[in-house]
Amino acid sequence: MKTHATCPACHFQIPLWRIMIAPTPYSIKCNTCLSTIRVRMGCVTGMLLLLSAIFILTSAAALLFFQDLLKAAVAIVIALFILWVGFEIFFSLLVCNVPSLLLPLKLGAEMNSKFLSKPK
Repeated sequence: MKTHATCPACHFQIPLWRIMIAPTPYSIKCNTCLSTIRVRMGCVTGMLLLLSAIFILTSAAALLFFQDLLKAAVAIVIALFILWVGFEIFFSLLVCNVPSLLLPLKLGAEMNSKFLSKPK
């Protein structure tokens, strides 16, 4: 199992941690060329729907199991945190191991000047 992805613009490695800390799948940046990398969202949509259904079922179970509303709220927050961290790890590993998910969205300033400069 790979723990790095390859930048589609410059073909250097992007570490797993860099993918995990990106706030959205559209803000992954390459360390080398500073290009913004987009992730194909087809697989992510299905995972988010599945996680939403699991969260709703977990919330309903917590509300039914705990008679105290405060304990139910704490259980719901803990379940949300566990689902969020699990999704981040799973999504990052998926991006690292399926290279066809990455698309260059916007090239960084260095790569733009390199590609757009006219030969002399």
